[in-house]
Amino acid sequence: MKQMLKPSWLTFLFISFSMLLSAQQVHWIDMNEHVGSINESIEKEKPEEAIKLISVLNENDTVYEAMIKTKIQLLIQLEKYEESINICDQHIKENQNNYNYYLLKGLALLRSQRYDECVTAYQEMLVHHPMNYIAYYNMGIAYELNKQFKESILSYQKAIVLNPYYQNPHLRLGNLCYQENKISQALLCWNTYLLINPTSEMALEVLVEMNNAVAQKNTHTPNGIKVSEDDEAFEELDLIITNYAALSKSFKTPSKIGEPLVKQNYALLTKLQDFEGNGGFWSEKYIPLYLGIMQDGQFENFISRIMKATTNEAYLKIINKNTKNQKIFLPWFANEWKLICGKNNGKFWGKEIAQFDYYSEGELHSVGDMDELGNFTGKFSSYSLQGTLKTSGCYEGDKRSGEWKWYYPNGNVEEILGYKNGMGYGPFTNFYEDGTICKKATFDNNLYDGEFKKYSPNGVIEEKSNYKAGNLQGEKIIYYSYGEPCVHFKIPFEQGKIHGTVLEYFPSGELMMEKTFNDGIAQTEKEFYRDGTLNAIYEYDKGVLNGSVKIYYSNGTLKQEGLFKNDERMGLWKTYFINDKLKQEFSYDGKSNLTGSYKEYDIDGNLWYEYQYDENKLVGYTYFDYGGKILGSGKRQGQYLKFKGYFQNGNLISEGMYDENGRKNDMWKYYSIYGALISVEEYDHGVLIKSDIEYNSNGSPNSTIPYLDGLKQGLAQYKFVNNTVNRQGYYWNDTLQRFWYDYYPDGTLKSTLFYVDGEMVGTSNDYDCTGALKNIDYFKKDIVVHSIKYSKNQIAIDTVNYFKDTVVDYYYDNGKIKSRRHYLNGYIHGDIEYYHYNGLPSLKGTYFFGKMHSDWRWYNDSGTLTSQETYEYGVQVGKDLSYHDNGKLSTDNFYSEGKEHGTSVSYNEKGKKTYEGSYVYGERHGPAYYYSDEGELELVRYYRHDELIGYSYPQQDGTLKPMIPIINGTTKIISYSQKGNKAREIEFINGDLDGKYIKYFSNGNMFEYDEYLAGVHIGESKDYYENGQLKSIGHYLNGYQHGEFITYYENGKVHKKQAYLNGCRQGLWEEFKANGTLQKKLEYHDDELIHTDYF
Repeated sequence: MKQMLKPSWLTFLFISFSMLLSAQQVHWIDMNEHVGSINESIEKEKPEEAIKLISVLNENDTVYEAMIKTKIQLLIQLEKYEESINICDQHIKENQNNYNYYLLKGLALLRSQRYDECVTAYQEMLVHHPMNYIAYYNMGIAYELNKQFKESILSYQKAIVLNPYYQNPHLRLGNLCYQENKISQALLCWNTYLLINPTSEMALEVLVEMNNAVAQKNTHTPNGIKVSEDDEAFEELDLIITNYAALSKSFKTPSKIGEPLVKQNYALLTKLQDFEGNGGFWSEKYIPLYLGIMQDGQFENFISRIMKATTNEAYLKIINKNTKNQKIFLPWFANEWKLICGKNNGKFWGKEIAQFDYYSEGELHSVGDMDELGNFTGKFSSYSLQGTLKTSGCYEGDKRSGEWKWYYPNGNVEEILGYKNGMGYGPFTNFYEDGTICKKATFDNNLYDGEFKKYSPNGVIEEKSNYKAGNLQGEKIIYYSYGEPCVHFKIPFEQGKIHGTVLEYFPSGELMMEKTFNDGIAQTEKEFYRDGTLNAIYEYDKGVLNGSVKIYYSNGTLKQEGLFKNDERMGLWKTYFINDKLKQEFSYDGKSNLTGSYKEYDIDGNLWYEYQYDENKLVGYTYFDYGGKILGSGKRQGQYLKFKGYFQNGNLISEGMYDENGRKNDMWKYYSIYGALISVEEYDHGVLIKSDIEYNSNGSPNSTIPYLDGLKQGLAQYKFVNNTVNRQGYYWNDTLQRFWYDYYPDGTLKSTLFYVDGEMVGTSNDYDCTGALKNIDYFKKDIVVHSIKYSKNQIAIDTVNYFKDTVVDYYYDNGKIKSRRHYLNGYIHGDIEYYHYNGLPSLKGTYFFGKMHSDWRWYNDSGTLTSQETYEYGVQVGKDLSYHDNGKLSTDNFYSEGKEHGTSVSYNEKGKKTYEGSYVYGERHGPAYYYSDEGELELVRYYRHDELIGYSYPQQDGTLKPMIPIINGTTKIISYSQKGNKAREIEFINGDLDGKYIKYFSNGNMFEYDEYLAGVHIGESKDYYENGQLKSIGHYLNGYQHGEFITYYENGKVHKKQAYLNGCRQGLWEEFKANGTLQKKLEYHDDELIHTDYF
C-alpha cells in the first residue's frame, strides 16, 4: 500500500474551487471579458498574469469575492504562503463567517508545514461553522502530518458523521489502520470510500492497492496507534485475512469476480455476525452497514459497485449485467448509511444521545433527540450546508416549545419567536443580517396578534399596525423614509380589509389625500395641496374608477378633466395651463387607447399641432405656426409614417419614422428651437440600438451614451464645453455600473463613485480642487450611512454617522467654529450654520429631511447680508434677493413653485438699475432691458417663451429702434446708447452667448471684455476704468474662475491678487494699499479660508 499510504495530501483537501473560476453574471460591459481573461491565464498556467488581472477588481464588484479566493489559491500554487495568509486574515477580520477564507488559510498553512497554526485556523473556523465537515477533515490531515494520530482519527470520524457521503476521510482512516496492521478495519474503510464514489479520480488506484493489500504481506512497521476502542475485537478478523485462506481456489463467493479483494471481503463480512465490538467507531458505524449488506443479500451488488473502476473487460461485463440491481442497491445503501451515521453519536460529540439528520447530498441538516416514533424531542438545532447554526429550539412531545431562534449564514440572529403547544406565541423579533431590528410583533396561535412594527435597514421606523388573529385590525401607519414623525399613510382595517378613510400626508404633516373604503372597496378619493386647496377629485363605483375626474392647480384653476369607465380612460379629456388657457384635448376609446384627434396649444391659446390616433397609434399629424399657418403634415402611408415635428417658429423639433406598430424606427433627429441639432438616435422598431449623442448649441458634443438593444450599454461620457470630460462611467443593462468619475474643469479628479445595478454601494471618494482626498462616503444601497472627512494634510478628522440624531460641528484651525449641521435618520435636518474664519456667520438656513426649507441667508465676512432665498420643502418660492458688499440691492427675482416668474431686476453698487426682464414660469418672455453702469438704456433683447427673437437699442430721439429680428438665435449684436456711441458687442449662436461680449463706456473706451462658448464663460475676462486703465483681469475655464485674478487701483498699482483653481479660492490672496503696501494676506484651501495675516 505504498502509494495509498503516501498519497498527495492535496488530493484529499476538499475545497470547492470550481465556483471560484467560473464567470459569474456580471453587470459591466468589460467584466465578462475580464473574468474570461483571468480564466484563460489560469488555463495557460500563467498564475502571475491571472493575479495581476484580479488585482484591478474593486471590492464591490459582483465577482470580487470569487476572484479574490482564486487569487489566494494561485498564490498558494506559487508557494507565496505568507501573502495568501495575510489576505485570508484580512477578509476573515471583515467577515468571520465566510468559511472559504478559513479553508484557504488552512491550506496555505498546511502547504507551508505549519501544522499547529493550521489546526488553530480550523478551530477558529469551527467557532463560526461548528458542523463543517471539511474543516474537520482538513484539520485531521494537519494532525496526521504532525503525528498527532489520536486527534487526527477523531477529526476524520467527525467529518464522516457530519457528511456520510463524503468519501475522503474513509481513505485516510483506512490508510492509518493499514499502517498499524489493522487490515480488517482498513478494508471496511476503503470499501466505504469506493461505495460512496466508485468512479472518482483515484478510484482505480485505490482499487488496485486494496487488491494488493489483501493479497500480500504488510511490511509497514506500526506506530503503536490505538485507532479505536474496537481494535482488540478485530484481531481474530485480521487473522482471517492475513492467513489468506480465502485466496485458495476452493474458496467460493456469490460473486463471479474472483479477485483477492472480493474473496477477502466475503471472508471478512461473513464473520461479522459473530463480531462483538467495544462501542468504538467501527462497531457503531461500519459493522452495522456491512452486516446489513450481508443480511439483505446485497453482497454481489456491493462488489459490483466497488469494482466499477476496474479496467478488466470480463469484470465490466459482469458489473454491467448487474445494472438493474445496482439501481436498487444504491438507494438502499444511501439511506442505510445515513441512518447509521445519524445514530449513536453521543460519545463523539459529548452528548448522551444525539440524532443526526442530513440534507439529500449528505451534509448535516439537524441535531436532536428522537423518540421511538422518530419524532424530535428535547433540544433541537439545524445547520446550513456550511455547518453554521441555522435554527435552535426545543421540542416537547413532538411539538415546538419555548424560545426558537433562526440564524443568518453570518451567525447573527434572523428571528426569535416563542412556541406553546407547537404554535407561535408571544413576542416575535425579526432582524436584518447586520443585527438591526427589522420587525417586532406578537404571535398567538401561530398568527400575528397585537402591535406590529417594521423598521428600515438603518433602524428607522417604516410601519406600525395592529393584528387580531392574523388579520390587520385598526389603524395601520406607514411612514416616509424619514421615520417618525413623518406619517405617509394612515389606513383603517377591519378584519384584514380596508374600511373607512385612508389618509395620505405630506412629509410635513399636511393632508395630501383622503380615500374612503367600504369593506375593502374604494368609494371616493380627494387630493389636496399643502395649504388645503383641492388638487383632484376621483369617482369610484364598486371599487373601480367610474365617472368624471378633475385635477386643479394650487391656485384653484382647473388643470385636467376627463372621464373613467371601469378603470379605463374614455371620451374627451382636456388639460389647461395655469392661466386657464386650453393646453391639450384628446380622446380615449374606453380602453385607455388614444383615438381620433389630439390637439396641443401654446400658453397663449394658439393651436400648435394636431395628431390623429387609431388605437393608440399615431396615423397622422399637422403642425401650425403662431398665426395658424400649416408648417407641415403627414399621414401613415401603408405601414409606416414619416414624421416631422415643428416648433411654432417653423424650425424642426424632430424627424424620423414610425413603424406599423407606432414605434420609432431608423434614424431620429432632434433639434433646438433655433434649429440646431441637439440629439441623434437610431431605433430598430422602438429599440435604441446606437449611441445617443447630444450636442451643445455650437454643435460640439455634450454627451454620448451608447445603447444596445434599447438599453444603455457601454462607456458614457458627459463633457465640458471645451470637449474635455466632465463625467464618465459605464452603463450595463440600462443601469450605472462600477466606477463613475467626475472631474473638475481642468481635468482633476473630483469624485469617484461605485455602482452596482444603478445603486451606489461601498465607498465614494470626494476630492478637493487640487485633487487631494477630502471626504469618503460609505453607501449601502444608494443611501450614505456614514462619512469620514479629511484635512488638507490627508488626516482623517471626523466621522459622521448619519443615522443618529446628531449635531456635527467642524472647526477652523484657529479654534473657531466652521459649520454646524444636524442629522436625523440619514438626512440633514433642522438648522444649518456656516461661519467665516473670523467667527461671523456666512450662512444660516434650515433643512427638512435633506430638502432646503424656510428662509436661507448668506453673509460676507463683515457680517453684511449678501443673499436671501426662501424654500418650501425643497422648492424655491417667493423673493430671491442678493446684495452688494455695501448692503445695496444687487438682484431682485421671484420664484413660483421652483420656477422664476415675474419681473427680474439687477442693480450695481451705486444702486443704478443694470437689467430688467420678465419670466413666465421659468421661461424668459417679453423684452429684457440692459442698462449702463450709470443707468442708461443700452440694449433690449426680445424673447418669446425662452426663444431669443430680436433686439433693439435707443435711438438719438429717445425712442427704441424697431426690433431687429434674430434668425435662429444667431447674430452679432452691436448696440448704441442714446448719444449714438457704441454700447455693446455680443455674439450669439443658436440662442447662446458664443464669442466676445464687450461693453463700452459712453466715451467709447472698453468697460468689460468677456468670452463665451456655447453659453459658458471661458477665456480671458477684463474690466477697465473709464480712462482706459485696466481694472481687473482673470481667466475662466469651462464656466469657472481658474488661475490668478488681479484687480488694480486707478493709478495702476495692484489692489488684489486672488488665486482660483477650478472655481475655488485656492492658495495665497493678497490685498494692497493704493501706495503698493501689503495690507492683508489670506490663505485659502478648497474655497475655505485657513489663515489670515494683517499688516
